[in-house]
Amino acid sequence: MIRCMDARWLLAAVTIGLLVSGGCRKPGPPTSQPAGAAYDPETDPLVNPPSMFEPPPEDLSRIATDETLYITLRANPNTMNPLFVSSGYDFIVVDSLYKGLVTFDKDLQWRLNDDVVESLTESDDHTEFVFKIKPGLTWHDGMPWTAHDVVFSWQQILDPQVPCLAQKPSVEPITECVALDDYTVVMTLPQPFAPFLAFATVGILPDQKPRAGEGEFAPFFGRDALTFRGIDSL
Repeated sequence: MIRCMDARWLLAAVTIGLLVSGGCRKPGPPTSQPAGAAYDPETDPLVNPPSMFEPPPEDLSRIATDETLYITLRANPNTMNPLFVSSGYDFIVVDSLYKGLVTFDKDLQWRLNDDVVESLTESDDHTEFVFKIKPGLTWHDGMPWTAHDVVFSWQQILDPQVPCLAQKPSVEPITECVALDDYTVVMTLPQPFAPFLAFATVGILPDQKPRAGEGEFAPFFGRDALTFRGIDSL
């Protein structure tokens, strides 16, 4: 009984000593960052390495143009057609293959896609939009990238028999989409619609009529700078 009491007193003494020494110890650094010093991904070199913001070299021959882009996804995309995208995986792949008239900048603000659009003129009543397409662009099969491709793509979405549900809101405000020439597209709205340009990010498909005939979809993807080569399932 005495030994048991001695052991309890010894355990109590050790516990009290640890508490006292811990209370007298110099406090360590805070476990969380103080207010105003939260993690900022813009300053993280792993997220935004400086090379991402370097301007292209004046000598464009220094840019590698025959390299392979590997995109790792947790699932396979369901489609390569920008009109029928339905999942995040579809969008990731399609956005790498096709260009829209409008895109978003790093702040998620819409802007003209200067890869393919030279200028945009908007009417005073905000119901007519005239896009000038850059001349000299080509698809990877060598066919020109023109206003007729834009009209073909948007007419597919406007067609009630084409089940591209994810893209229908993009063109619902449009009453007319025509090509005045090879490099001029006019889109007409019945009334002003503020978010219209933000919806004009849909990828442009190549006009199929010069390639495979009316109503057929030629089995190719890509544009001049990027060509789809296939999917490997892991």
